Amino acid sequence: MEEISDSAGSSKLGTPVHLPRDNGGQEGKTTEEELVRLFKPVLIDLEEAVQGVASSQVMLRQELDQVLLAMKELKERTDDDSMTQLLEDKSKKLLALKRRLTLVHTIVQTCNERTKKLISSHKITS
Repeated sequence: MEEISDSAGSSKLGTPVHLPRDNGGQEGKTTEEELVRLFKPVLIDLEEAVQGVASSQVMLRQELDQVLLAMKELKERTDDDSMTQLLEDKSKKLLALKRRLTLVHTIVQTCNERTKKLISSHKITS
């Protein structure tokens, strides 16, 4: 950095003023490194959170499958038409929820992949 000063060697306002020097493109590199350092903890936390959500969604999907299977078995065992219809309606709602869960899971996976790419492209490790 270069200091602006008057002929006596002091700056015009009494405090040194530093001008950036041309460092051959190194300023951009320093800024990038600072940004990576700044966001490193956030990216690592984000990756962990996304992995936790993805894991929870897998468990939820498995539980939904078990509930749907139990409801199907109940439907087959009952002779009551109103109970059969009720179970059918609830099964449809659960299947719709499962489709939404699958969509959200896909979005979370995409976020996780992008986070991993960011982390690996800047060699960020925990």
